Amino acid sequence: MVNNTSFNPPDTSFLETSANEGTLFFLSFDLVNSTEYKNRFAQGWVNKITEFYSGCINGVSKQLAENSWREWKKNGDEVLFYFKIESDFDLYKTIPKIAQILKEIISMVQKGDGAGILSVKATIWSAFVTTKKEYVDNSNLAIIDKNTENMDFIGPDIDFGFRIAKENAPGIICIDPKILAMFEDIPATVGFHVVDFVQVKGVWNGRYVPVVWYHEDIKTPQKIFEFDESKRNHLVKTLFETVLNSTQVSMKQVIKDVNIKTKLDKISNNLQKFEIPGYKDNSNIRNVAIDRISETHIVAILFNKELNKVFCALRANVKPNFPNQWEFGCTQLIAGNLTVTEQLKQAYKDEFNLNITSFFGDTEHPYVVDNYKFIDSTTKRWIPGFRYTGIAEGDPSFNPAKHSKSEWILLSDIDTIAPVTAVPNFHDGIKKAHQLLSKSVIS
Repeated sequence: MVNNTSFNPPDTSFLETSANEGTLFFLSFDLVNSTEYKNRFAQGWVNKITEFYSGCINGVSKQLAENSWREWKKNGDEVLFYFKIESDFDLYKTIPKIAQILKEIISMVQKGDGAGILSVKATIWSAFVTTKKEYVDNSNLAIIDKNTENMDFIGPDIDFGFRIAKENAPGIICIDPKILAMFEDIPATVGFHVVDFVQVKGVWNGRYVPVVWYHEDIKTPQKIFEFDESKRNHLVKTLFETVLNSTQVSMKQVIKDVNIKTKLDKISNNLQKFEIPGYKDNSNIRNVAIDRISETHIVAILFNKELNKVFCALRANVKPNFPNQWEFGCTQLIAGNLTVTEQLKQAYKDEFNLNITSFFGDTEHPYVVDNYKFIDSTTKRWIPGFRYTGIAEGDPSFNPAKHSKSEWILLSDIDTIAPVTAVPNFHDGIKKAHQLLSKSVIS
């Protein structure tokens, strides 16, 4: 037992939820096949590992908010960070950013002699930590080594993260099941998949732990992995076998069954709760009072006549709602003599120089593709909206006060727009509208 190192509580200003405790998230990037690489390139592996370290740090500093993360430590071929998140919505938006970091690091380490050998995997997990030495109730301790001034963490949830990190594969982010449980009320949790259930030594009293993976192409794993990865990794094989099964277990039910709901509540309660725009129940959206009709938005998802391009506009970064987010344009529904289609035609001509030539449905009663609602950030009131679809032509323009860009985008390029940079249900709306127009006669 080491007894010659003294520990003191660190500066706790980073843990702002109370005097000296709060929720932190931990992020690991792990270099895959580094041992094989070192054996094959005995003279050059140090440079590659150093490059990996720098890539992780540069990627995190670029993608994550400057003051939200700290480097924890380098552990052999692994780089670890810890960071603070203000809301569950911010956490949800952070996952794709981490995926982008991972993608860039993989591209970097696979250059030159790293090709065909090296890759990277990532893990993110959560813990409620405290600096109190007399911590109780299975808390996790944040400590600082007086000799090195480095902050370190110990505790059951810290260990849990290292254990689940082993249940992973190249190019994948392994997700703490507690984090997925926090997202369960968000319908658009695209990219997450429960691959399997495994027993992890010392975790959950022998109960099976869900292996949760994230990748934007998780439903098409052949795009992610090399041809023989399913032979080398049993979890990848399981993913290929189960990805077509749309039935996914409820993480909240798992948390309840293994009796760690109190732990999840402790983590969740230290995040500033946020009503996520566009993700609430839409069941009563059609019951709009007539005296509030001017507060209803109408949107046209517009395609060119060849149906291979869709019109998109990037909202100005000064807009109070969804700043710097991709959308389809919109206008308010005004009570009066104009029909919905007439108002849409006029608005898109005035705002974007587009001529809408036809709608799906008929001119008087166009078909509603979907509906939505969001909280106006200024009035704090729910604003309902309806989306229609049709065909348009013209060279797009835009009003700089409202948008910073507008253009026809090839459908084959739409996936380059990350979900976090677009309004809710952006990609699903395009897919549904395109299917309707492709399979039906447009009047």
